[in-house]
Amino acid sequence: LLVVDLPVVLQVEVLEEEALEVGKRRIAYLCSTMSEMKLCPCCSGKIYSDCCQPFHKGEIVPTAEKLMRSRYVAYAICLPEYLIETTYPAKRKGLSIDEIIDWSKSNRWEKLEIVNSNASIVEFKACFADENGKLNVHHERSTFTVDKGKWYYVKGIFF
Repeated sequence: LLVVDLPVVLQVEVLEEEALEVGKRRIAYLCSTMSEMKLCPCCSGKIYSDCCQPFHKGEIVPTAEKLMRSRYVAYAICLPEYLIETTYPAKRKGLSIDEIIDWSKSNRWEKLEIVNSNASIVEFKACFADENGKLNVHHERSTFTVDKGKWYYVKGIFF
């Protein structure tokens, strides 16, 4: 702290400004830390930064179920590129980033329930409220495959 011979009123104002700036930085830090500490939308019970976020940032997804969960979260937080990248390349034709964004943002993603899961098939129910607030359940049995060490979504059967 640099002490300058200023009138007492100015010294107090300078200290208040410094304290205010420190407070703002601290609040910004706490807010960013708290956002990373939110529970993952995939309903695993884990913190997002310890659950699906690493996959969204490029870490290899180890199982079909974890890919399914991370894709659900990608809809919930609007990551259309991730959804396209994790769709099997031969199945990407017709996918539209704009349509994914519209679908993602027009719904409020409430809950993911894994009904059944094995090595390459995951049955799930995704609960969401549409733009009118109507609650819906998307029930699907998804098929996944591994290609060159990477899991991909291939297709789904809808109930």
